[in-house]
Amino acid sequence: MWMSAKTLRILILAMTVLLLGNFSFAQELKLSDLVDEALKNNPDILASQARIEASKHRIPQSKSLPDPLLSFGYQNEGFKRYTYGEEPNSQWMFSASQQFLFPGKRALKGDMAARDAESLEAMHELLKLRTTARVKELYYDLFLAYKNIDLLKNKRDLFVRIEDLALSRYATGKAMQQEVLMAQTEKYMLLEKEEMFKQKIRSQEAMLRATIGREKGLSLGRPIDPVFQPFIITVDEALQMAENNSPEIKARTKMVEVADTKVLMARKEYYPDLNIAATYFNRSGDFLDMWSATATINIPIYFKTNQEPALM
Repeated sequence: MWMSAKTLRILILAMTVLLLGNFSFAQELKLSDLVDEALKNNPDILASQARIEASKHRIPQSKSLPDPLLSFGYQNEGFKRYTYGEEPNSQWMFSASQQFLFPGKRALKGDMAARDAESLEAMHELLKLRTTARVKELYYDLFLAYKNIDLLKNKRDLFVRIEDLALSRYATGKAMQQEVLMAQTEKYMLLEKEEMFKQKIRSQEAMLRATIGREKGLSLGRPIDPVFQPFIITVDEALQMAENNSPEIKARTKMVEVADTKVLMARKEYYPDLNIAATYFNRSGDFLDMWSATATINIPIYFKTNQEPALM
């Protein structure tokens, strides 16, 4: 059964209205959505998160013991022939050694790495706040640009009407040509200003895309009218909240703690570390195998040029 032409026109009109409505809805730009997108995709925030993850992996590395050392060799008597099993001092040697840091050094190294990670986390929170503030700044600049265009359009419509009236008066000889020219000049000046704000919108959108980590694409859309939010706290309360909750202050505090830990570590470097080694001597024939155990410590006699400058 075929539809009538009138029904078809009504259906097409309804679909057009629906599509336009969906388009308008899709073009609606909300500040909260942009902030969420920026916190999720901003390149600087993603890089900061990666640095935090890397710093956390350094904590167990810092507290770990140095790698053990394995060595092997052969000792021969004389240069004329291979004397293994014939001479008592001809032997294969196998040795293993492990260095043990002076008590407290490993814990201090772990503390330094942990404080570094905590400092990066505090700086990460500061970066998120700055990114949020940047998104809001660009969003409201974009909102203002659209509002200025609206005002210019209203003003231009007024001068179009003035121009039409001046042309009518000029055609009847009741006005001078100068009135028409003045109205047209104002109209084209407004068109020029409107184009300048359109260019500003494109620039603001580019900066906003870079901040939220979105690739280049269609227009972001028009910002919705902001909702008034009263500032109900006093200046002193705001300052106290900033002092108590500022991520930058927390980050600087962690940096001070890292520096204090490094000082403690530098003082620990005055104390020697211990290296323990065990060696096995393999001999053949009638000769018994041998073994030995040794302990070695470093002597920090060059503390004037090595350890002491670290405390200055």
